[in-house]
Amino acid sequence: MKIKRFMAQDMRQAIRLVRDALGADAVILSSRQVEGGIELMAAVDFDAELVADMAQRSEPNPRPPTPAKVTSAEAGRAAPVAAASLHKDAPWPRAEQPAPVAKRDAGDADSATVGALRRELASMRDLLEGQLARIAWSEFARERPRQAEVVRQLERMGMDADLARAIAEAGPPTEDFRRAWREALATLAERLRLGSDEIVQDGGVIALLGPTGVGKTTTLAKLAARYIIRHGRGHVALVSTDGYRIGAHAQLTTLGQLLGVPVYQAENGEELRRVLLGLNDKRLVLIDTPGMSPRDAHLQAQLQALADVPEVHLYMVLAANMSRGSLGETLRRFGQVPLSGAVLTKLDEAETLGEAFSALIGYGGVRLSYLGTGQRIAEDLEPARLQRLLGQAVELAKRRRSEDWGTAGARGNDRSSQHAYAG
Repeated sequence: MKIKRFMAQDMRQAIRLVRDALGADAVILSSRQVEGGIELMAAVDFDAELVADMAQRSEPNPRPPTPAKVTSAEAGRAAPVAAASLHKDAPWPRAEQPAPVAKRDAGDADSATVGALRRELASMRDLLEGQLARIAWSEFARERPRQAEVVRQLERMGMDADLARAIAEAGPPTEDFRRAWREALATLAERLRLGSDEIVQDGGVIALLGPTGVGKTTTLAKLAARYIIRHGRGHVALVSTDGYRIGAHAQLTTLGQLLGVPVYQAENGEELRRVLLGLNDKRLVLIDTPGMSPRDAHLQAQLQALADVPEVHLYMVLAANMSRGSLGETLRRFGQVPLSGAVLTKLDEAETLGEAFSALIGYGGVRLSYLGTGQRIAEDLEPARLQRLLGQAVELAKRRRSEDWGTAGARGNDRSSQHAYAG
């Protein structure tokens, strides 16, 4: 590991000196204001085990090879002392000499010391990475202020910070905010993959997947209703594989009676194959699956049983009012099987849509086919359209901004944001 000190008039020049001398993999260990500018301590080939070894070899009286006994408290104190020296222009300090009072041998003490040192260094690295990220953002905002404002607006829409910046940087540098915003929306539109009303147009065997409460059964009813309006009820059948919820089959049976279509039950993959074999004359078969937690131990088996039926197309149902973390975890775990598309429900209950955009784009760009916009069966389902999605996302972000600022006087202080959603 190579450690070096750098002096410069400001942070930007100091960072440049570090990069020129040590390369892009350098790690900043400390920074402080000194007379005449900034002092940085930086290292390259940063290795926790090497640091521990350096700290041990720097002791003037190395421990003998025979087993020594130390207390756990003393072992814990040794690591922070060594780690703290990274922040100072000083040689590695000597750790306290262990006292032979505990019933642990030298190997255990060394392991505890190295483990504590690694944790300390990991914490320090996280802190330094955060500092570097803030420095990088300051440079970006100074060099490309209009794009930086675009990033802030995308984050206000609920979008992931890294994705927001990637979208903003994709456009050419410009001093015209309206142009930068239009470029960002165009990039976002390119990254969102949309379906084409394929279920209602083409039919098929469709299974709706998703956790409890996202609206799978309601979405199934809406798809069936839309198909019946266009093609007639004689070509539709419903199948329940939900053996977990009490009354799930009865609920679907009632729905089938209201729609005038038959309802079947399948307890497992083999039964589902037999049921589907008898429904060859149906153009649209909709399968209602049980709502399961993404962390349910039986989830993978349930998904695989559906995926093993060749003619079944799997569609993920997500709720727009879910958190970004829940959306990402749901897509990651349910997406262990190939997905033909997704349905985004509860748009009428969402505060922002950026979380859903981030999850859909982050999961390899799964195709969004339908939007659930309310509780009405026949009316509140529509094919996903870019203008509808982006328009609502912008409108919700405007509302959120107004609530954040609270008063017209406060909004007047944010003049650069007044035109954030123009064009």
